[in-house]
Amino acid sequence: MTTSFGFYLDAGKTLPLTTAAVFSMNVDGSTGPVDTILFFGSTVTGRLARAASNPGVDMLTVSIEDANPGGGQPSTAVKLALDAAGLATATAGAPLNLGITERLSSASGFPIHVRYTDQTGVVGNYADLALKTCDLFETAV
Repeated sequence: MTTSFGFYLDAGKTLPLTTAAVFSMNVDGSTGPVDTILFFGSTVTGRLARAASNPGVDMLTVSIEDANPGGGQPSTAVKLALDAAGLATATAGAPLNLGITERLSSASGFPIHVRYTDQTGVVGNYADLALKTCDLFETAV
C-alpha cells in the first residue's frame, strides 16, 4: 500500500531519503562509527500512520532492510536509536521500536538516530541497506 510517510534527511521534510544515505569513510578504515539523524514523517497535512498489523495498538517500528544478504554491507553495520545516547547500547541490525502507536503528520519529522560502522573494510559504494517501516495503515484525520 502506498503511504505519504517516509524518511527524510532534514527535520522540515524537504529532502526525502530517495537513495542510500552517504557515509564518507577513510580508505584505511580509521574513521570509526559515523552518526547521523534521519527523520520519519509525512509532508501531507492531516494524515495519521499506524501499524497495519493492529492499528492503534502495535508500535510503529523501523528496521534495516538488506537488499543483498551476503554481499555489500550487512544490516549489522547499522544501529538505530531514539536519541544519540541510545546508539551506545543499541543492538546492531535490530529494528527500532519508535515507542508510539501512531504518528500524525506535523511540521517536523520524528528523529531517528543512525550509527553506521563499516563491516567490510573494503573501499566501495554500498547501496544495499535501507530503512523500512513496519507495514503502515494511513488515514485522514
